Amino acid sequence: MGDKGSLKLKVQKAPAEKSSERASDRALLKVLVDTGVFHLDQAYDYLLPAQFGDSVEVGTMVKVPFGNRTCTGLVIERSSNEVSAGTKFIDSAITSIPVLDHSTIALLQRTAHRYACDIWELIPDAVPGRVAGMERLFHSVTPPIAPNLPGKRSHSLKILEPGTSYIEQIRDAVLSRGHNGQVLVVVPDEKDLSLLLTSLAQRVDEEILLVSSALERSERYRNHLRALYRKPAIVIGTRNAIFTPLLPGSTIIVFQDGEESLVSRRSPEWSVRDIALLRAADFDLTFLSFTPTLEIARLVETGWLSLQASTIKQLSLAFDESKTSSDAVISNGLKSGSVLVTVAAPGYVNSFSCQKCRNHALCICGGRLMIDRSKGYVCSLCDAISSAWACNFCGQSSPRALSRGSSRIGEELGRAHPGISIITSSGKKRVDLLPNGKHLVVATNGAEPIGEYAAVVLLGGDSLFNRIGLHAEESARRSWFTALSLMTIGGEGFVSLPSAHPISQSLLKWSLYPQIDLEIKERAAADLPPYSRILTIEGKKSEISQLRIVLEEVEIFERVSALDLDGEFTKLILRVPIDKSEALSEFVRDFKRVRSLKSLPPLRIRLDPYEI
Repeated sequence: MGDKGSLKLKVQKAPAEKSSERASDRALLKVLVDTGVFHLDQAYDYLLPAQFGDSVEVGTMVKVPFGNRTCTGLVIERSSNEVSAGTKFIDSAITSIPVLDHSTIALLQRTAHRYACDIWELIPDAVPGRVAGMERLFHSVTPPIAPNLPGKRSHSLKILEPGTSYIEQIRDAVLSRGHNGQVLVVVPDEKDLSLLLTSLAQRVDEEILLVSSALERSERYRNHLRALYRKPAIVIGTRNAIFTPLLPGSTIIVFQDGEESLVSRRSPEWSVRDIALLRAADFDLTFLSFTPTLEIARLVETGWLSLQASTIKQLSLAFDESKTSSDAVISNGLKSGSVLVTVAAPGYVNSFSCQKCRNHALCICGGRLMIDRSKGYVCSLCDAISSAWACNFCGQSSPRALSRGSSRIGEELGRAHPGISIITSSGKKRVDLLPNGKHLVVATNGAEPIGEYAAVVLLGGDSLFNRIGLHAEESARRSWFTALSLMTIGGEGFVSLPSAHPISQSLLKWSLYPQIDLEIKERAAADLPPYSRILTIEGKKSEISQLRIVLEEVEIFERVSALDLDGEFTKLILRVPIDKSEALSEFVRDFKRVRSLKSLPPLRIRLDPYEI
């Protein structure tokens, strides 16, 4: 586990001389052992000593002998089945109560199968680091009996509306499902979590349980146990909350499933969306978003997800070619309230050229030079700092800004609108809520303070919608829809792209359809997600070259390509049709098992990477 050291605290020690007396009832345990060896991932049989008979059940963490080592294990079955000769006793119980239930263990096993990984790579995401004292609070608590709820589960995509706080719309979705059992809400970040908690607390009397890595260690562990043993009515949290144990028939709500923060940063890089879909057989599932991800759009297309979208009156927007400029929209908006200006990048001047010869300003290392208001001239590649600059071509020292960041734009707007409060918000210096009063806010995409704006100006369209990546355009769309949703009904917006651009029309009508239908058809034709799964394998160039020859003959791989990372390493990129998803998972698991058995050097293997 991620906090293996913490699991060693206060274990229930067995006597120095191991007793040969087994528990009188259900003495045979099946244990998943954290061996650290990929091909030794099956469950192993162990005997339960009599002294642990009342404290070890399914979901308990234990210490077990394994070869000449002592390893951590997870009990996944306790039975009265026949015991084979030579079966060893467990050494001790680590946790004094179970910390996982049957359904969550099964979910972790399904997730491990999908991502072709060891279940011990996932357990730290599902179980916070242990704090032994918290377990005593639950020694006498019996989890509620799961109700028998037959019937088909509902699965839907709900498009959020502009002009109403998205936090209030999430809250209303929770309240509408409260009569159907527990509700779990997963949001991308702490800002959304804090705002949602405040909004819900004003409307409900039931316990609202938080699941977040930002909590104190003891509170995280206690809340995990509360979710397991008390089954609170409402659970809200960030990424790892998707593993929260729930009663069957409960509701899972995922907000903005395409956010990169909802993808695990460490191997196996699972996504909240995938885990939610793995749980869909037992729970009602709702995806809330301003713009659907392509994966969700495909499920709408197949009919697996129902689409819930209101008809929205066309918004009042000006575009690049409009007579109304961005400056005019800002000035008009400030007459009645605050104005939001979104920009594509933070910083002051992110690239510049020579004012005289127009050649790009470059460092001696070849990196792009930037201007930092406090540091001076900074290289984007080697971080070299200089207080002076002269053009490498003509020797002149007058810079011409090519790409302005949020600080520079905020400075310029402050000069253009004297007497107006200027607020800048970016990832490193983020303002979560719009203060009272009238303000001109300059924010990078995704860092917009929540509030009501009389006008919203979307700058940097060319930069934002020309980025390269599997999810680049999807992320850009989500950023602009989210920002524009903060505009009050009757407000005016400005879009820094022509009105004929697909995103301009989508914003105007507040709908990505039919544009997104065309895009997923293009993805299907190009064998790209969501119509394929991607596997990448990184290693030394010589080994990857040999591996490519072998894998090109494997039937499930439709396309095999390679990308040189540097002089020594290469990345192999393999695509598999979505209908062969199961075969891909099985292939990768077998591939990793064979390499483990042969003690071959490790390769970096990624299934469904967020970006290639």
